[in-house]
Parts: sequence; C-alpha cells; structure tokens
Amino acid sequence: MRTPFQRPSTACTAVATACSLAALASCGTSDSAPVTTAPVTSPSVPAPGVPETQVLHTPSSELEPLAGTQPLDVLAAPDADLRITDVRTGQHQTFDRFVVELAGTGDPGWLVTASDSTLAVDIRGTGSSDPAAADVTAADRAARDTPGAAITSVADAGPGQRTHSFTLGLASPRPMFTLNVLTNPTRIVVDVRHP
Repeated sequence: MRTPFQRPSTACTAVATACSLAALASCGTSDSAPVTTAPVTSPSVPAPGVPETQVLHTPSSELEPLAGTQPLDVLAAPDADLRITDVRTGQHQTFDRFVVELAGTGDPGWLVTASDSTLAVDIRGTGSSDPAAADVTAADRAARDTPGAAITSVADAGPGQRTHSFTLGLASPRPMFTLNVLTNPTRIVVDVRHP
C-alpha cells in the first residue's frame, strides 16, 4: 500500500521547479545589462491659492454631438461682462445644435428649463449691460423657424437683468439634450437629439 508521502504529485513538482528556476534567474551575473524603468508621472496639483483650471470638451468634429453635459443652472462669474456676437442653429444627422457665441470677459452662466414643447435658455453675464442690446428691436427677436428635426424654432426674448433669453421650439416633448461650454471663442452649445 502506498502512502501520499511516497511520491510527490506532478503539480507539486511543477511548482517547485518553477520556483527554483525563478530563483536562479534572479541571481544573474555582474555583467548583465542594467535594468531601466519608465518614468513615473503624477497628476499635477495646483499651488496653494491658485484655482484649478477646468479643461472643456473640444469636439473632434462639429458633426458629432458633444459628450456629457454641464449643470443646467450655473451663475456667471461676478466679473462677467459679455455680449452676444452670434446665434445660430445647425442640423445634423442625429441632432440639432443651438449655439450662442459670446465675446468679452469672464465666464458665462446659464439657466435651462425644459417643458413639453420648449427649451428656455437664459444666458447669464450679459443682457442689459450690453450696449448693442438697445439697438435690437422686437421684430429682430421674433421667432425664427428652423428646418431642424428636433429644434423647430428659435425665439429671442431679448435682454433682461444681466441675462439674455432664448426659447427653442421642440418637435417632440422633453427630448434628450446636452449643454456644453466651448472656448476660443466662448460658446454655449445645446445639442438636442432627434425624435
């Protein structure tokens, strides 16, 4: 009769052999090549008292909807002194885009409110302090039809207390949308998915 200690199993022999080979390989000779390692980098940390900067998403193509979204209610920087230089819409294969381009200083804020048939977009940090706003007539702010599948019209409600309001007419109730801020020049971009 054979006992379990008479002959080692094949698995135990393989493990013991592998450990022995690893130990011998680590010994090496004195004329072996030096070992090099890749440099280790750590994320940069701003110095105390220096605000951390936020990298804003830059789309690889204007034909792609922007990924992610900003909060829907953001205050403008206290020193924001912005004016609207362009308002435009664009239609793409799977979404419509509404863009408000701004010039001036400071970071804009915004408030976006969705209802069943509209999306109200209030741009903060501009408005009644905008010298060009006084020249805009009610006819200039009338609703404009757009040929988009998601955004059907844009109404410019005009300036208010350091805000400028727009209302987007929607083709379907409460569609998916994103809001992002791009730089150079500063733009608030709302992408609305097609129904």
